[in-house]
Amino acid sequence: MAAPADGPGTVTVGAAEAGKRLDAACAALLPGLSLRARRRLIGQGLALVNGRPGEAAYKVRPGQTLELACRPEDGEAYPAGTACPWPGPGLIQAGPDYAVFSKPPGLDSEPLAGKNAPSLAEIAAFLAPDPKFTLLTRLDRETSGLVLAALDPAAAARFRLAEEAGEAAKAYLLLAEGEIGGDFAATFALDTAGRAKTKVLSRDGEPLRYTHVFPLPFAAGPGRTLAAAVIFKGARHQIRAHLAASGHPVAGEALYGHGRPGDRLYLHHARLTLPGRAFEHPPDWPEFQDAMPRIMDALRQVAKMPA
Repeated sequence: MAAPADGPGTVTVGAAEAGKRLDAACAALLPGLSLRARRRLIGQGLALVNGRPGEAAYKVRPGQTLELACRPEDGEAYPAGTACPWPGPGLIQAGPDYAVFSKPPGLDSEPLAGKNAPSLAEIAAFLAPDPKFTLLTRLDRETSGLVLAALDPAAAARFRLAEEAGEAAKAYLLLAEGEIGGDFAATFALDTAGRAKTKVLSRDGEPLRYTHVFPLPFAAGPGRTLAAAVIFKGARHQIRAHLAASGHPVAGEALYGHGRPGDRLYLHHARLTLPGRAFEHPPDWPEFQDAMPRIMDALRQVAKMPA
């Protein structure tokens, strides 16, 4: 089965594959996906045969085109290998109590009203060892990084207790505009109610919602600083709004800074520390790949700070 020129999210059925069930043939689209997961995908209408949703038991024929599809806001399907985020998410760690997923930029953490494109929560159902999970952390659409899920109610309860006690340290890597001279905490209260853009208030918020910023000693280019930001209980756009209000918007920031729509937002959730546990997922920023092991070492040091 060979992929035609129109993209890696599409394959054409060859003579050797003729007569296979669709749930078996879809292995060519997502090789690492189990049969059970492929059947769930097909059941959601996300496996197309010649542009139309197929049934799991359908027998494919030579020359037919198979593709994964999601639905953008205009309601038309498009291949996963082009604009659709299907290839991006992954399962970093699973079990016995938590699962850790990687979220690429451009993907919502959960389904949003009025949007038909898949979210991380929906895609994670095909990746997780058990589809009955609860997302415990969420990231903005353009923010990348790890997302933690509980595989049982007891694990979810332990995480919430750790959050309330200031024992859940969420450490992000970011590239900030301007030269950050030293460590600081952004303490502004935030108003997120009914807003596409979080409003920064003049008064202080609760300490668990402060953003602690630590410049890291790595070259980031003229007029920019590579930094870590540690939060304990996040609010919508918290780090983005706090950094911008402090005079150092995140690089690529179109909503709070000087970036343009479509620019890469340099904000990545790289480490989550719980009592006796830690989860990590470094960013795939090409310009920092050689230094990334040392950058992650530096991040581990600041992530140990108390609330």
